[in-house]
Amino acid sequence: MMPPTDGNRWGTERVLVTPEAQRRLQPFEIMYHLGGFSDEGDSYDTQELTFERELDHFWADLVGPDEHLRQSILEVLSHIPDDWREVTVYRAGIVSIKHADGSNKTLLPPSDQ
Repeated sequence: MMPPTDGNRWGTERVLVTPEAQRRLQPFEIMYHLGGFSDEGDSYDTQELTFERELDHFWADLVGPDEHLRQSILEVLSHIPDDWREVTVYRAGIVSIKHADGSNKTLLPPSDQ
């Protein structure tokens, strides 16, 4: 809570966040205290899922400006086989894979016909 200003007895509300909040609080607890579920529009489950995604993005932004992008890339690559050592993705859609045994594989995008 910010100090009172210009006759505003209670000040302007602010949410204070500590690193411990990410470890201790569940998204539904935070959502509840920020206003909770609105019964106009989407279902509770949809609103909760949307809130969780936005909250994940918020936590990542606290770490650094590119952290959300880095986490998104790692999430997509989290299921790659153990024998892959390195993956490079090029703007043209080409994917180059280096395997642990030293072999390489290149995946090309479909050709236009």
